[in-house]
Amino acid sequence: MPRILPLLCLLLLAACAGGSDWTHQLRADHPLVGRIWDPQANAYVGEAEALQRAAAAEHVLLGERHDNADHHRLQARVARAVLAKDRGRAIAMEMLTPEQEPAAQNFMTSRPMEAAGFGEAVGWGKTGWPPFEIYRPIIETALVYASPLRAANLGREEVQTLRRGGAAALTATRRATLDLDREIPPPLRAAMEQEIADSHCGALPPSALAPFASIQWARDAVMAATMHEAKRSILIAGAGHVRRDRGVPLHLIQRAPADRVLSIAFVEVSAELTDPKSRAWPFDLVWFTPRVDEVDPCVRFRERMRPASRSGVSAPT
Repeated sequence: MPRILPLLCLLLLAACAGGSDWTHQLRADHPLVGRIWDPQANAYVGEAEALQRAAAAEHVLLGERHDNADHHRLQARVARAVLAKDRGRAIAMEMLTPEQEPAAQNFMTSRPMEAAGFGEAVGWGKTGWPPFEIYRPIIETALVYASPLRAANLGREEVQTLRRGGAAALTATRRATLDLDREIPPPLRAAMEQEIADSHCGALPPSALAPFASIQWARDAVMAATMHEAKRSILIAGAGHVRRDRGVPLHLIQRAPADRVLSIAFVEVSAELTDPKSRAWPFDLVWFTPRVDEVDPCVRFRERMRPASRSGVSAPT
């Protein structure tokens, strides 16, 4: 028990801080900050209700902006509420690939009450993801509750295979495991390709959109397969992956229609967003937070695409 106390105290302090002590202060005074919107009910819900709903679901998907530290702090907060009632539940992370999973598992078993060295153990700094330190609350939570960590991304070789030939280039066994023999429904493919074009600021040639959509679809299928195999799970991933209309939930429901799936997106507020009813939200709950910055996404995209920033295991999505 003494080995647990230091880390447990850190988690308790974080829990007491709640959602009021924001790491990022940009637009922290926005009227939506800290509020949780239920698009289906067309109403706000309290944090206690949101956490209860998460604990009751077999699969909880927590969508983030990758470099927003408040999103990771809130992900850990939701995970604690879920794991307090279900310690055996796995945490699946988009940030980890199959190549990294052995090192992650070895770290979790060999140093069960120390999170600081996890990033170095799995080679986090070489992956292109934001610094491990802002993800540390999630690993600390997994350690305290002895929650298994699962890699939920594609392997490096699979990404290259998909880029060259789409799902058809994978082995028949792999396609069957991920249920990738089904074609992407045309309306979903069109929406995905448009989103990919927009998120890449028009820099991609039209010929690249279909392969990118295939990779995105396969990534979501891998995340769903990882969660389904765990029986009960929490997913840490980009907000685009937790969309109910074409993300991981769609694949999960296909695999297990009876399972309860809850998708929570952590969304930064903006000057133009004052009423959540003004938008269609493809999530079960939307939890509003301050912003990291006001940088034009296309400026940020061009910065990411500089050669010095592009080596790694898995580019953030």
